[in-house]
Amino acid sequence: MYEDFKAEIDRQGLAIGTVARMAGVYPKTLYDWRDGITRPKHTTMRSIADALNIPVEILEREDDG
Repeated sequence: MYEDFKAEIDRQGLAIGTVARMAGVYPKTLYDWRDGITRPKHTTMRSIADALNIPVEILEREDDG
């Protein structure tokens, strides 16, 4: 979920645009996720997770609420 993504990029000191470049996705993909417009597909989530060197499951967790 986005909050976990945000916490991880903050921990690593990265900006959304930097992560987008690292993952090979458009920054708009991540901004739309942040804004709740769309959620990245599994393949995109995997690219983001690989770029951050974290398990994809962290990003794909569902909200509890």
